[in-house]
Amino acid sequence: MHPRAVSPHLAVTHALELTHTLMAEQGFLGKEIDDWKAECRRRHVQWFQLAEDVNAFGMDALEALSVHNRLINEVLLAALYLRTLHTFQATVLLAERGMLTQGRMLVRSMLDAIFPLVAIAKDENFAKEYAESHKVQQLRFLKNAQNLGPPLLDRRLKDPETKRLFDELNREIKGKRLKEFQTKELAQKAGLENWYLTVYAIHCGTVHSRAGDLEEYLVLNDKNEIKELATGPTDSGLKELVMAAIQTMLMGIEHVDSLCKLELLTCVGKLQVRLDTLVQAELIQQQSDP
Repeated sequence: MHPRAVSPHLAVTHALELTHTLMAEQGFLGKEIDDWKAECRRRHVQWFQLAEDVNAFGMDALEALSVHNRLINEVLLAALYLRTLHTFQATVLLAERGMLTQGRMLVRSMLDAIFPLVAIAKDENFAKEYAESHKVQQLRFLKNAQNLGPPLLDRRLKDPETKRLFDELNREIKGKRLKEFQTKELAQKAGLENWYLTVYAIHCGTVHSRAGDLEEYLVLNDKNEIKELATGPTDSGLKELVMAAIQTMLMGIEHVDSLCKLELLTCVGKLQVRLDTLVQAELIQQQSDP
């Protein structure tokens, strides 16, 4: 689904007109945001209803998980699924408050969990390799801390126990040829490289505060001059955000099917049809708008 073919500045300004005076004192922590949230939910009722239904089913799947604590693939699947579910819930909370930039950051975090989740679901032997990659990260942190650590870490880094850990990690990493997996590699193992190159890449711009992504904080006049800062909530782009979050959550539910006794795939399919219907209706609406 693509944004409407209108100036993003006009879209942001329109959303601000509803709330500009409400954000002066406490911003998003003020009580006034509750009224805006109610209106936002009213305007986008079908999207929030679907998000709530996906969440409810996601919670049912969580309750139905059957995990053997000595099977590393099952433990990792459950932990990654729980992170995805909680981050999905946080994304919806931000979306209804008009904090879409922060919501997009969380969609990227959902994908950071989904890539290894799907990879492990497809190949349970990958679970141990993925778990042990943490040791490479530990060693890198120790090396960085030794070179750049603040004074408070000096005593800890010189501790004999720390030196022992450093040596053990070095030996194990070299002996087992352990490696740290980059996000793109995890996406490839999951068969989701297209998501990495599109949805994930787009949301990375938000996380890293790239220059082009900061434009949303500016309101421009008809001469393309900066008129003011966009300080309030907005629902411009809300549907795209909720769509990405729902689709990612559905992938998570689908790939913990092996740990549940519920008929997950059938229910996921029905929710997917509802999502596709909303997306199609939105595309038709965009095409009909002048």
